[in-house]
Amino acid sequence: MVRLLSLLLLAVSSYCMARENLDSHYCVSYGDPSAKIHITEYFSFSCPQCVRLFNKDFSEIKKQHIESGKVYWTFHPIPVDIPTIQAMVCLEKLNPKQKEIFLEAILSESQKVTTEQMTILMQKGLEILGYPLPDLDKQDFLKQTKAFRASFAYISQEDMIAEVPTYEINGNLQIELPEKKIIDQKIKEHEVISKFAPFLSKGEQS
Repeated sequence: MVRLLSLLLLAVSSYCMARENLDSHYCVSYGDPSAKIHITEYFSFSCPQCVRLFNKDFSEIKKQHIESGKVYWTFHPIPVDIPTIQAMVCLEKLNPKQKEIFLEAILSESQKVTTEQMTILMQKGLEILGYPLPDLDKQDFLKQTKAFRASFAYISQEDMIAEVPTYEINGNLQIELPEKKIIDQKIKEHEVISKFAPFLSKGEQS
């Protein structure tokens, strides 16, 4: 697995292109796409901070901001580690609701398990959902997957997002961690700006 990851990371030196995000097949989205606020969180299944924040804050963010229709939230994996690439292989087989179930199940347990145990959890989860992947732990299998090729292309980009957790609001990258108290503040600021935007535009016209 270390050799496989090394091969993937070495690809960075051979490609240069404008950054493009991964296909939506590899992402997990919550909420109404027509919401005025779109938040994309860039994360890794091996990132302790990502996992901690998800388990600490996301259920409340979901309840307060996503289920209310204010926010459309997308988890975008950053494939610089084997568990994240393995998860991408799983995600591309699932429908949107199954993706939510998978993400929440894996991240709720990932603080308590080893990398090898996380792979087994993924395999069990996919088997329950009707998509068995008995070779998910095998290097040769991973190298042949679309997810591996997508990972190769993503990390080869000159301006790829490498630090996790990182997030953007309506396409604008933020410098703070995606903690709930910060998200609450950002959403409140957006609502205030949206409320006064019509008056500001009138003032500019006059």
